[in-house]
Amino acid sequence: MNDISLADCGLLAAEAIPGSTPIAVALEKVKQQPALIVIEDGKPTGTLTERDIVRSRLEQGTASDILTHTPVLSPKATVADAAAVFLGSQKKSVAIADRNKPLGVVTDDHVLSCMAKEDFGKRKVKHFMTAKPAIVTPDQSIGSVLALFRHKNISRAPVVLDKKLEGIITLHDMVTKYGPQHKMRKGDLAGEKVKMAKVRVKDIMTRQPITCTPDDTVQKVIGIMVDKSITAIPVVDGDLLAGIITKHDLLRPLAEAKDTTSGLEVEAQGLQDLDPFERSRVQGELASFSDDMGRREGEGRLRVKLSFFKEHVKEKRLTRTQATLTGKKGKVQADAKGWGPYASVKEALKNLKRQLSRKP
Repeated sequence: MNDISLADCGLLAAEAIPGSTPIAVALEKVKQQPALIVIEDGKPTGTLTERDIVRSRLEQGTASDILTHTPVLSPKATVADAAAVFLGSQKKSVAIADRNKPLGVVTDDHVLSCMAKEDFGKRKVKHFMTAKPAIVTPDQSIGSVLALFRHKNISRAPVVLDKKLEGIITLHDMVTKYGPQHKMRKGDLAGEKVKMAKVRVKDIMTRQPITCTPDDTVQKVIGIMVDKSITAIPVVDGDLLAGIITKHDLLRPLAEAKDTTSGLEVEAQGLQDLDPFERSRVQGELASFSDDMGRREGEGRLRVKLSFFKEHVKEKRLTRTQATLTGKKGKVQADAKGWGPYASVKEALKNLKRQLSRKP
């Protein structure tokens, strides 16, 4: 099932743009297509969606400034390969190329819709849902919800009262509904700079959310997610919450067929201190490095530690990244500082590659 090629699923048309393209221009272009393929040094290095650009909250700069580098797959790559990239990078699209010639993209929606037509789509939600998700109550403060999201590394939670589903709240709800009344800053997403004790979950939650049952089919749920542009659906048994099903819950079994022996085991410290957008960019960079180095070096372990300083430039913290790669060439270490976690991690990984190239 998981060995279906991406070519068999069908590729989505996507324009290729140079990394030097201004963000404003990229935003206008991406509105007409699922994603843009970014070209750097003559080869595809990742994709940008409208969501990526909007979440960056940057109006100046270039496509390269906000790009998360991710593995670029060939049309012969499988559904399992694409699912593994989606899970590892937190991205919703991946570029497809043949010998550095961009051919198109596939998205998580596209891959899931393709697999929904197979036997996978006939299976029941109860086989994949999270039965005991993190929950919040209607009277809980937004500040405490943000702290929960940060601790659990999640972006949504069912709202429950006396075991009954009252609604659902997402990070997107908090940014879009809380934002218009209070100017949001990056630190706000971690609940660190704005007092939000007076704002309650019930004030901004989505009431009467779309739901499904444990016995609904995967095909039905994927259809709802794609049609309604949502990433998670509460699972109910009558009025009672039975669990939650997310796109990641459905992508994981598809990724199981991917051969993980050629990749690196990655351990990262400090990601919990990042806002969701920055964390996603760093995770994407680590996933891309792991995939590339795994193919070159075989099995190994990458350890990354982020440390933060008080100095800021345009809301970017001075960040230090210490990276250690242990593999067949022994132990290689690199250290880098940069304005912002992503810049620091990217430079440290680049230094690791330089050191590896010098080893016999």
